[in-house]
Amino acid sequence: EVQIVRFEIDHFDKIEWQNAQMAGKSHYQREWAEEIAEHSDAMSAVDDDGYIVACAGVFPTRILKVGNGPNLPQEAMAWAIFSPRLPRYAKGVLRAIRLFLDGRPEYRIEAYVDPNHAEAARFLERLGFGFEREVEGEHPDGARLCLYARVRH
Repeated sequence: EVQIVRFEIDHFDKIEWQNAQMAGKSHYQREWAEEIAEHSDAMSAVDDDGYIVACAGVFPTRILKVGNGPNLPQEAMAWAIFSPRLPRYAKGVLRAIRLFLDGRPEYRIEAYVDPNHAEAARFLERLGFGFEREVEGEHPDGARLCLYARVRH
């Protein structure tokens, strides 16, 4: 079983990236993780041995300001890093991420995945995301990605 805890910067330092995500690892250095830790709502899944199984979260991409009221997040970008141990704990991690997303105030949450990473696409679909289109230039190296979105109706 895994425990779900608040994401901390050392989780980024400790997580062993799954092979399917290794191509993007060089673009996501500690500075990125520090920004995520500061400006993102995020969680980590940790097993009984203290091994970081997954880190995931969202950060707002569009905020709505209404009069003198509070800023209201309208859209967000989801991100996740998974370890090779994810398959062992996938059901619990999926459940935790789904609950996390269900509690989000944004009406739209987007996620980008490598078009060759079919498991990531299936994982997003199980979380309620739907495929929208392929896009160019969203990845730091300009690679083509698939855009998925989870929209609250």
